[in-house]
Amino acid sequence: MRLSARLGLRLLQMFAGSAIMGVGMAVLVRCSLGLMPWDIWHMGLSEKTGWTVGVCIQLTNAVVLLGWLFLRVRPGVGTICGVLVPGWACDRALELFPAVWDQWTRLAMVGPGAALFAGGTAFYLAANLGPGPRDGLMTGMVQRYGLRIWPVRASIEVVVLIIGLLVVGAGETVRKGYLGWTTLALVLVVPPLIGYLKPRLTLAEQTGAPPLAS
Repeated sequence: MRLSARLGLRLLQMFAGSAIMGVGMAVLVRCSLGLMPWDIWHMGLSEKTGWTVGVCIQLTNAVVLLGWLFLRVRPGVGTICGVLVPGWACDRALELFPAVWDQWTRLAMVGPGAALFAGGTAFYLAANLGPGPRDGLMTGMVQRYGLRIWPVRASIEVVVLIIGLLVVGAGETVRKGYLGWTTLALVLVVPPLIGYLKPRLTLAEQTGAPPLAS
């Protein structure tokens, strides 16, 4: 395959993956059975500011990207895509999905929502055009301070969860469906699923850094 065609496929893969990721976020928001820590923060920020969830995702990603300045992580075109596209796709999907789903629909859609988020993230990362803002923050801390991935990832998730609980209120996060049984399931299942899918979605002709041990 010619270099230009290969790059074109990777750019398409990058955009499609990040958009699918945003749709997965929107599905989980509509399920109201528990969100991942970052999305609890996004929902809390959206409530406090009146901004859309997608705009809150974009702003959070942009702020996280600023943290790269202290970690000497080099961004790529995929990084910019990761800042902008998931939030945009999440807002578009929320506009299309009904505002309220019945209980059985919510239960049935948790699995597809998680699969869309994990699959989209893996597809996006497999393009190898630059890490997403949060992945770059994690790997930058690992490389600069000689830490292991799992403790760093877990610590970041816990800090973000605490901030989200403080912003929304612990009781309110449960009542509104931001924090629930799905939260724990997502934290345990999604990262390993991304790690499993990423090398399998990487184009055979690509070269670049080896897959992250997510």
